Formats: sequence, C-alpha cells, structure tokens
Amino acid sequence: MSKEKAERTTLQLYFLSQFVLCPPGMPITVGKHQFPLQVLIPEDAPSSYESQFGTVRYQIKVVLSANTEQVRSQMFEAL
Repeated sequence: MSKEKAERTTLQLYFLSQFVLCPPGMPITVGKHQFPLQVLIPEDAPSSYESQFGTVRYQIKVVLSANTEQVRSQMFEAL
C-alpha cells in the first residue's frame, strides 16, 4: 500500500469591508495618487501564520473603476 500525499486548498472569508475612497463624479487628474486607508482585522479573526499544516493570510483587494468598461484590480498582502 503506497502513501500518497494529499493537498487541499480552502479559501475562507473571515470578514469583508468595502470603502469608497473617491466618490463617483469626483474628477481625478492624471498622475500618481495616494488614498489613506486603515482596516482593522476583527478581534475574533485568527492571526496570520504559516506552518506545514496550513496558512492564514490577509489580503487587500483594490478596485479602480473609471466606468463599467474600464476596471483595474490588484491584490496586496496585508501586513
């Protein structure tokens, strides 16, 4: 009988927060922009960790939409 290593990936959503950093209709000039953002992870959410048995990571997804045809999205690791 051979021993096979099983690998399983599960995505668990612990919380979801959405913020509007630039209201619709607000003009944005060409160039680089910074928007201050602070998100608190709920106290009952598990801490980030990595081990041989699993990993818990938090990510921030930023979506920039000029209109319904021009949408950009990027993921960032939360520190």
